[in-house]
Amino acid sequence: MKLPTSLKNALLTQYGTGCVLMKMPEPCLALVPQRIWRREFGRLVRRIHLAIPGTTDTRNFTRLSGSGRIDLELEVQGRIPLAEGFREHVGLDAGGDVAIIGAENRIEIWERSRWETHRRKIEADYQGITERVHGEILAAEPPSAPPERS
Repeated sequence: MKLPTSLKNALLTQYGTGCVLMKMPEPCLALVPQRIWRREFGRLVRRIHLAIPGTTDTRNFTRLSGSGRIDLELEVQGRIPLAEGFREHVGLDAGGDVAIIGAENRIEIWERSRWETHRRKIEADYQGITERVHGEILAAEPPSAPPERS
């Protein structure tokens, strides 16, 4: 698979060639610059390691996330090798049509018809998604100090 030139150039300029390609819970892949992965996702993985052996879900998550991730060097041409297991996860046949989605700290790679179906579904629930995410953000913030009285 080949990244669009503008996206490839932005990645190379901002982050260099080191990337992580990983399977997401949805039928897509995430391409994350190595520096961002170590800072953001690496923190999550380190916290999960503290919970091992933990629950069955914790163990299964580490099995799936460990086998669904590879480190790679982005080529100057912007090509990304997709191993069979990664293409199967996305539902992508060789030469199939892909959708490349910018998603904050990652680039997502979808089989185009699956992305269109998913996009329509999430657009239909945009208000609900916004409210739930807003609630999660507020729940994660430490309580603010009461205003000082003069």
